[in-house]
Amino acid sequence: MLLTTGQAAGELGCAVTTFRRLVHAEVLPGLGSRGNRVMVPWDVVQRLRDRPAAPCTA
Repeated sequence: MLLTTGQAAGELGCAVTTFRRLVHAEVLPGLGSRGNRVMVPWDVVQRLRDRPAAPCTA
C-alpha cells in the first residue's frame, strides 16, 4: 500500500512540511510518484513509526 506525504505525516504525528524534508533529503527508500504526488510505501512509514526516539542532548 502506498501513502501520500500527508497521510504518512499523519501516521507519524508530524507536520507535512517536516515529512517532505525527509523526502527531499532522499533518506527514505522506495518512494514513487503518481502524477505530481510523492507516494511512500506503508512499510517504510511503519518502520519510521516503530523506531525508538533519538535522545535529546544539550
